[in-house]
Amino acid sequence: MSGPPPEVRAKNQEWESKFKGKDMTAAEMKAELPPVHRVVKPGMMMTRDFVENRVNVHVDEKGVCTHCTHG
Repeated sequence: MSGPPPEVRAKNQEWESKFKGKDMTAAEMKAELPPVHRVVKPGMMMTRDFVENRVNVHVDEKGVCTHCTHG
């Protein structure tokens, strides 16, 4: 089986259920983000380091969350 382990997939789903489809530029959504996070915009370069407690919030060009990844 490829992809992240079950516990990481569960974390991804947890964050996606909270953020997917929401405008992450809104102040109230920014306040909901965990302390360790990064918002990933289309075409943005990012490091490949794994930070166990970090949530990566992937957004479209309008700032709407498309999906989340953990690490």
